[in-house]
Amino acid sequence: MPLSVARGSSGKNAVTLFQGDGIQGFIDQRSRTPRAHEIAGMSLLAVGHHKLCEFTNAMLVLVPEHYAIFREAGWDRARITEELHKAMVRPGKDVIQGATASARASISAGDEMINKFWPKAS
Repeated sequence: MPLSVARGSSGKNAVTLFQGDGIQGFIDQRSRTPRAHEIAGMSLLAVGHHKLCEFTNAMLVLVPEHYAIFREAGWDRARITEELHKAMVRPGKDVIQGATASARASISAGDEMINKFWPKAS
């Protein structure tokens, strides 16, 4: 399914604009199960800064070789996205403002779990 369709367009004449940083590559040539999403999640935590949460989003591009691992296990785009978001939830104590950076100043006592990226729109 094209990204434009996944984001709600008919896909006929759609353009997706993405405000983002430069390319951040990561390499995982050994994983052969969908649990590889955890490695992708760990790499994505570094986008912007590891303490910067709910500040932006990222675009993950899977090469056909890696996408085939997910597809063969029955994972679709929605499942991959859901599992990646789960893998990137951070304990508030790891992102509390003051040490280096955080987009949220309202993290209570550090017990709250924080999404790395903006939560998905419902």
